[in-house]
Amino acid sequence: MGSSRVLLALRLCSAACVVMVLTSGYILFQSPVFIEVTEPFPIPTPIPAEGIERNAHKNLGSGSTKYYSEPGGSYELMHYDTRYFQKELAADERRTVLEDLIRSYLNVTNHYEIETWLAHGTLMGWWWGGRIMPWDSDIDVQLSFETLNSIAPELNFTEFRYEMRHADGQLVSKSYLLDINPYYGEAGVGDGNNVIDARWIDTHSGMFVDITAVRQRDDSGKWSCKDRHTYEGAELWPLIESEFEGVPALVPAKPTALLRAEYGQESTQREEFMGYVLRPETDQSCHLGCLLTVP
Repeated sequence: MGSSRVLLALRLCSAACVVMVLTSGYILFQSPVFIEVTEPFPIPTPIPAEGIERNAHKNLGSGSTKYYSEPGGSYELMHYDTRYFQKELAADERRTVLEDLIRSYLNVTNHYEIETWLAHGTLMGWWWGGRIMPWDSDIDVQLSFETLNSIAPELNFTEFRYEMRHADGQLVSKSYLLDINPYYGEAGVGDGNNVIDARWIDTHSGMFVDITAVRQRDDSGKWSCKDRHTYEGAELWPLIESEFEGVPALVPAKPTALLRAEYGQESTQREEFMGYVLRPETDQSCHLGCLLTVP
């Protein structure tokens, strides 16, 4: 399960930029094309350091090892990068940003054949209907350490610029930064400040996708990441091809077992949570009286 799982066909060069068009209107359970490349563009280079604080952890004081920095003060404010944070988004704005984040991340990783899969609460959203849960404030994905280590030399601190058309027809410009933690190579938890190995960051709002790498720790066959989640290899692989927010996505081999182990048996059975009702065979999501989808 080492390098053989690193599905990389990185046709990387070192000087240029890419512009992709991401159409984000969609119908659940259908598979429209979300990226339209109007003409061939070379792969982008890392963004110059000017104007961007690469070492955000230095803002926390000379004694801190923490790389990423968040505004803090509330649960919601822990899901913004300080370098790009402007304001806390309202629920409807937040959902749009999260949808664009995961779609852009999946489109880029699909393009480069980077093996990455949905995890934690994002996997829960997939299980209940292939969408972000309406109460979610973040996105979680995983990949193997070997995969992350392979893409880091060329893609770290690389920005992708998009022209995105939302369902209402509005065309907006967005950019996303792949920022890999300089401490990603450290296998241990350490002081706990760097358990997130990489982030895919919306540079307009500061919201991000948390990316954690799993490693095989010993000959037992178990895999784990720095946030202390441990998995059997057979729980993760072979990955299942599926769809999330209308974009092709991979999920672990045993998603139900993983969700129940992390969130409890009720997580895949309970049909009411945080004022929302979950029911099969519908495609709406809102507060009590409306329904979420179960695949």
